[in-house]
Amino acid sequence: MLTNDTPRIAVVIPLYNKEFSVARAVSSVLNQTKDFQQLIIVDDGSTDNSLSVVKQFIDPRIIVITQTNQGVSAARNNGVKNASAEYICFLDADDEWHPCFLEEISKLIKLNKQAAIFCARYEEVTENGKRFVGNLVNIDDNFYGQLADFFSAYQGNRSLICSSNSCLNRRYFQQMGSFPVGAKLGEDIYLWLSVALLAPVMFTTKISAKVYRNAENRSHTLVKLVVPYHISYFLNPVQKSLLIKNPTLKSFLIYNTVIFCLYAAQTGNRKVAFSAAKLLIKHDFLYGLTSFIGICLPKWCINLLKKLRNKKTLSYEN
Repeated sequence: MLTNDTPRIAVVIPLYNKEFSVARAVSSVLNQTKDFQQLIIVDDGSTDNSLSVVKQFIDPRIIVITQTNQGVSAARNNGVKNASAEYICFLDADDEWHPCFLEEISKLIKLNKQAAIFCARYEEVTENGKRFVGNLVNIDDNFYGQLADFFSAYQGNRSLICSSNSCLNRRYFQQMGSFPVGAKLGEDIYLWLSVALLAPVMFTTKISAKVYRNAENRSHTLVKLVVPYHISYFLNPVQKSLLIKNPTLKSFLIYNTVIFCLYAAQTGNRKVAFSAAKLLIKHDFLYGLTSFIGICLPKWCINLLKKLRNKKTLSYEN
């Protein structure tokens, strides 16, 4: 039951062709130990039975919105537009929350209602069911509170924030605009970085969400690889003064761009990798040059670097 001191939370699920996984996502929201105000499901023109699946759920808090196919950013923006709560949680239709997720988020909100983002650590599941979580770097095992520097924490911790473990303060979402409609990749990272420039980010290390890699029609596996939106936006020369004022944001972008360049090269998208490296070299010559060299490495070498990085940053569960 919602009380006067309970944070008003709405949940937004963007939906496109996830007929085999959306029920799991919706059920995980309805099974939360903490109440919420609205569950807004925005169907982005699904061509399968996704809409029929969600309509089988009977709950007065559920609002189903349909729109022509416009992309995940437009779906999320539409969900926020129709939400009446102060805080908006996002969940992808192929992921799920642990029953404690909203309870953990509510605790963080009560700790600092003026923060911009609230997020709980998440675990990931591979296609064969293997579970893993990002190792904590410079964050205590039982951390609960405000991150001293979000950008540094984001650079070092792979289970910090994603589109299924985060809650936004509506005020700051409206202040910075919205998810960039039309962006194919990195639209969520762009939002986290932009909003984090406005106010603090709260975090708990309690694992409270589950993300499925290579899940049903996962968007990043379907779209043609392009330079992620957050890289092209923040590494645009017009943002140079912003990065000078925020060195840890710049450091995150450098690191993230180098990783993307190697990934693009590994997947046979060297042209895209070179485009990202060209943006990077305008801000940092050394790392830009490193990216160009990395792109030219043979695939076996890039695969080895990836394995070494995963070994250092991830912990697998039995």
